[in-house]
Amino acid sequence: TNAFAQIGALGRLAMVLTVFTILFSTLITPRFARLPAEKSILFKRYLQIQCVILLVTTGIVSAVWMFDKEVLWILGDAYSNLEKELLLNITGACLTMMAGISFSLYTCRGWAIKPIISIPINIAAILIAITLLDIGTLQGILQLNILVASVQLGMNMLFLSVKIS
Repeated sequence: TNAFAQIGALGRLAMVLTVFTILFSTLITPRFARLPAEKSILFKRYLQIQCVILLVTTGIVSAVWMFDKEVLWILGDAYSNLEKELLLNITGACLTMMAGISFSLYTCRGWAIKPIISIPINIAAILIAITLLDIGTLQGILQLNILVASVQLGMNMLFLSVKIS
C-alpha cells in the first residue's frame, strides 16, 4: 500500500506535463495537419517539432533532477526519500508525452499504424521488461514504464518517418 501511495503522489507531479500536451495539441498539431503533402516540408517540420519536444523534455527532466528535494517538498515529508523514483517517474512521463505527441502528429494526417504491427510490439516490450526488471519494487515499475514508453516512442517516430518518406 505504501508503494501505491508513492506512485500516486509521483503521478500527480507528472500531471503537470498535461499542460505541455494541451498546448501542443492546440497550437502545433493543427498546423502540422494543414501542411502540404510535400516530403521535404513535412520532414523539416517533423524534425523541428521533435527537436523542440526533446529540448522541453530534457529541460523538465534536468530541472527535476537539479531540484528534486524542492519538488518532493511539495508532496510532503512522507515522500522526501523518493529522489530516484521522482526522476524515473518524470523521465517516463516525458517519454510517454513524446510518444503521444508523435502519435498525434501522424493521426492528424490521417495515418495509422496497423494493429497487427503495434499490438505485438507493445506486448513484446511489456514481456521483455517484465523478464528483465524487478517489477515487485516501485523503481522496477517506473523502469517498466520507461522501457514501454521508449518502445512506443521509437515505433511512433519510425512510423511517422516512413509515412513522410
